[in-house]
Formats: sequence, structure tokens, C-alpha cells
Amino acid sequence: MNTQKRKPRVLLITNNSGTAFWRVRNPLEFLRDGKYCDLTWLEPDRIPTRDRFWIEWFDIVVFHQLWADDMVILARYFKTAGKHVVLSIDDLINGFKIPSFIEGGAAYRDNGITHNIHDMMEIADKIVVT
Repeated sequence: MNTQKRKPRVLLITNNSGTAFWRVRNPLEFLRDGKYCDLTWLEPDRIPTRDRFWIEWFDIVVFHQLWADDMVILARYFKTAGKHVVLSIDDLINGFKIPSFIEGGAAYRDNGITHNIHDMMEIADKIVVT
């Protein structure tokens, strides 16, 4: 009888950026290489949207700084399926009071995504701030 526990299957959804690599992907790849988890990395535009059966394969999903409506819907699918949802954020601390001189801060205040950020934070089982 094999009593060895299966490694958790982790799905990382993030854009291909230096920030994403150093803050999230690189540490998760370290865990994968150390045989602590199975890791799949997808960019948001590569997620299969027609079928949701693939969600069952994963144990954990990590969203790194993704606030679009479809990402909130996807996070809810994972949560409803009983999966662990992790949200990786930065630049959002202090109640979205990002100084106006930081160019990227406007993206969090404009385009109506503030409510999506709050929704993602409510859906998440864990929030990692980097």
C-alpha cells in the first residue's frame, strides 16, 4: 500500500513580466524543483474558457495582480469547486491610497477595477503581499 501523499497541483495565472517572475513564478518554480508541488503557469489569455473541467485537476490557484472581470469569475469557479485561491498583490496596501506621483497607481483607481480588487480579496483564501 502506497501511503505517500500526492504533491499539491498549483496553477499560477500571471502575465509574463519581470515582477511576476521574481515575486511569484521564481519562488514557485523553486518549490516545484524541490519536488514540493506540481506547477503549471498560464498567462490570462491562454486559459481555456470553453470548458471548466480542467479546474478539477488543480488544488491551488494563484492569481498575481489580475483584476479583470473574467479573472474574478474564474476565481469564483475555483472557490466553488473547493480549491484554494491565493491572491498575490502589491501596490495596494493602505486602502488604495497610492500617491498620485506613482504612474501605475492610476490603474487601480480608474477603469472601475477597484471593486474587482475587493472581490478578489474576498474570494481569496490567502493574500500574499510583495
